[in-house]
Amino acid sequence: MNIDKIVQVDITISTSTTIDGGYDRMLIVGPLPETAGGKTTPDVASYTGIDELSAAGFTSTDPVFKAAQVAFSQSPRPKEIYIAVRKKVSGDTEVITDTLFRAKATSGWYAMCPVGVTEDEIQKIAAWVESNEKICVFQTTSLTTNPVQETMSRSATIHAKSEDEYINAALIARFLSYDPGSEMWAYKSLAAVNVQDLSDQETKTMDDANIMYFTKLGNANVVVGGKMASGEWIDTVRFCDWLKSKIQENEINLFLQYSKIPYTKEGIALVESALRAALDEGVKNGGIAAPEISDNVQVPSYTITVPSISEITAATRKTRKLLGVKWTARLAGAINSTAISGTVNY
Repeated sequence: MNIDKIVQVDITISTSTTIDGGYDRMLIVGPLPETAGGKTTPDVASYTGIDELSAAGFTSTDPVFKAAQVAFSQSPRPKEIYIAVRKKVSGDTEVITDTLFRAKATSGWYAMCPVGVTEDEIQKIAAWVESNEKICVFQTTSLTTNPVQETMSRSATIHAKSEDEYINAALIARFLSYDPGSEMWAYKSLAAVNVQDLSDQETKTMDDANIMYFTKLGNANVVVGGKMASGEWIDTVRFCDWLKSKIQENEINLFLQYSKIPYTKEGIALVESALRAALDEGVKNGGIAAPEISDNVQVPSYTITVPSISEITAATRKTRKLLGVKWTARLAGAINSTAISGTVNY
């Protein structure tokens, strides 16, 4: 006798998705190989090592090759690097924004490292990054002037000893190795780049201009700074971008996993639960402050407010759109400096 007549079991494999924001991967944007030697160079591609760049026509004299070599020299080493090359159009190099939009069509990267770009193209790149939810790090040999306008909150600049140092590639590769929210972009060493002997006046000028630099601090060679041109912290921007993607991922998975999310108290609770899970992960990563007690008062990491079903009009329910879900969270931030005073007594 077939047991299915007595106990019938059907198993459905639930569907879920992830949003890969590429928050641990970088993109190098630069010129085509000077001499490809008959090899084909992809417009946009990912590379796991220098050998793959050589196979794509890049040589040790090309800016893209040099920048990638610096990036792969960091510890921990990037698993992969994306590279977008600027194509030739009627013999001329294409407009930089055309390259960037083509690169954006290839998902999987987040932080951009431009190499071989001219001074007048920097603002175009910074403006593009601002409106496309990426971040960018430029390098400059200037000790006084940031080439990025101070209104830009997604572009940072680090000082380089020379134009072919590509310290911006080192910086991005080094700090993308941390989970979003767990890091601050300062006080770590870089490999394959020059440490700079800077005067107090030079460091103050660069601090005022929000230019990062790599210098000796005591016996350690470390990055100092960590800010975008606007003064916002790089790690804060990266964490908030990651958190947005995480919330979107959790909420869309509700619609994929359930046959229907009812417009009821229980349905609203499901939406709240998915949001809470994303915020909890933000706490775990260190981007959102953990709960703590201050003056005998419990201070939560975050608060969530959702509308009561009785507050929602029939017209709103008919749209099937849940409005009025709000949350606030305390950024954990980071301590970049301190002041300590003390007294010694006999």
